[in-house]
Amino acid sequence: MDLPLLLLPLTVHQVATHNLANFSAGVWVAIVFLTLFPSVVAYLIDSWALKHVAASHLAAFAYLQPLLATALAAVMLHEAVSPVLLLAGLLILTGVVVTERSREV
Repeated sequence: MDLPLLLLPLTVHQVATHNLANFSAGVWVAIVFLTLFPSVVAYLIDSWALKHVAASHLAAFAYLQPLLATALAAVMLHEAVSPVLLLAGLLILTGVVVTERSREV
């Protein structure tokens, strides 16, 4: 099951319990931005990449997304980076490197 379908009950509840007419223009701009930029642009980039790289090769790099998100959160939002988080990132990076090197052999 897709994550958006799992979030549907929460979305329906939030819409039912909030008066959307009270949202400021800034909130609506943020909603539109967060809908278009991460979702639509990510799908467009993924579609473009699939035309230029094998799907199996591209899939390995999908595991780098949490690393990038964590690095951006640490730099831009000053989020704390714990030793466990660093270890998890190292394991992800190692897995991608091992996967990509095994394809070369």
